[in-house]
Parts: sequence; structure tokens; C-alpha cells
Amino acid sequence: LESWHPVDIEVDERLCTLPDSSGILGCFPCLHGELWPCYVEKAVAIHCGGWDQIEGGQPTHAWRLLTGCRYQYTFTNSGQGFECFGTFNPNTNEWDSMSNSPHGTKGVWPMKWPEVGGGGELGLKCQQDEMFQKMCAWDAASYMMALGTRSGSNSSSVNGIIDGHAYTLITCLNNVAGSGHD
Repeated sequence: LESWHPVDIEVDERLCTLPDSSGILGCFPCLHGELWPCYVEKAVAIHCGGWDQIEGGQPTHAWRLLTGCRYQYTFTNSGQGFECFGTFNPNTNEWDSMSNSPHGTKGVWPMKWPEVGGGGELGLKCQQDEMFQKMCAWDAASYMMALGTRSGSNSSSVNGIIDGHAYTLITCLNNVAGSGHD
């Protein structure tokens, strides 16, 4: 995998169930019955060596695998503003080597912000309103985006958002229908 050469993964139509048959292992079909997210996640699990190898992973790792694009960004807010991170190590001036499992990576380092959305130097921190404007610009440029919650269990949630999960961001809407609301 470190060569960044494509590989073929064969996925059949069967979806795995939990050992107690209480539900599907991995993501669920959408409310409209679309199954492609389940099959994509299954392909990533196969490629990485099993479901346990992607447990606790980040969407950006899967996107690196699926797209072959190293420019995947993680944004975190430590309470003093959002910062940009990625797998380019500024200390060695090299990209982190890619591994099948997200647990085999060395981590993320501060990175320059993507040019789309206004860019920004290494270490730049932005506040919530500026971050949302950047997200709107990335959405307009067709960036794939996901949101993640802090680690936790399936039984803990804040405002209906379950801890320890990733969520797809469908679109960013700014000033919806002239309402002044985002």
C-alpha cells in the first residue's frame, strides 16, 4: 500500500450482522434504502484486514485509501479555535506512509489550510463563524466532508448526536432562503 498503487477489492451484496443478530455491522442503509455506504465501508474493512482494523478510525483515512489523494484534512477545536491537521510531517517534510489500518499511521501534524476557503498558514486558528464559511467554500468546491464526535459509547449523546461516531455532511447552507440563518 505504501506504493499508492490501486488495488481491487471484491465486495458481494451480503451485509454482515452483529454476532447477536441485533443489527448490521457497520453503517446502516439510509432512510431511502441506499446501500452504497454499507458496501463502501465493507470494502474498506476488507482492504484494512477486518472490521476491528477500522474501529476507531477516521473518515480521512478511508478517503486516502479510496481516492489515492494525500491531501485529506482533519480540523479540531481545542477550545481556542479550529486548527488544520493532516498527514504531512513538517518536521521531516514528508508524507506519513500509508498503511491499511488507520491504527498503523503515525498520526497527524499541523498543516497549512486548503487554498479553497481562503487558505491559511500552519498554526492558524479560526473561530466557528470563519470555519463555517470555509466549510461552505469547500462544499461549493465538492470536497467530501464528515463530522466526528468525541470518543464514547453508543449510549451517550449530546443533543441527539451519538458519541464515538462519524457523520456525513451533506451540504453547508449559508443564509438559508434569506433567513439570516445558517
